[in-house]
Amino acid sequence: MLNLLETRQLQHWNILDLQDGKSRFVGIYKKLIHLPELEYADDPDEDVYYQIVGVACISSPILEFDQNTYKGLSTTGREYMFEGPPKHPFGELRRMVIQKFSDSKFSYRYSSPAD
Repeated sequence: MLNLLETRQLQHWNILDLQDGKSRFVGIYKKLIHLPELEYADDPDEDVYYQIVGVACISSPILEFDQNTYKGLSTTGREYMFEGPPKHPFGELRRMVIQKFSDSKFSYRYSSPAD
């Protein structure tokens, strides 16, 4: 299968188990954003400006997850890789999960040491 979606590498990740039996990856991935407003037409070095931002992510339902390689696949065909141990979502990601699944019961598959 040809995968046209870029692989996402999640940090601060976990697996969300929903009461309907489906599970989803949740986490933060890094995204590079071009900042053309910082560039100057007369810049002799022709510098290009970027900023790395963290983006909160809730995947489509999980098709596969390999705990040994820390790789997974969602129903959209997007591949996921996971950095570091699983952790409970915090901040904006936690708010997104609560808002999106407020009508369902859910749990996190992995508890983090600080919990």
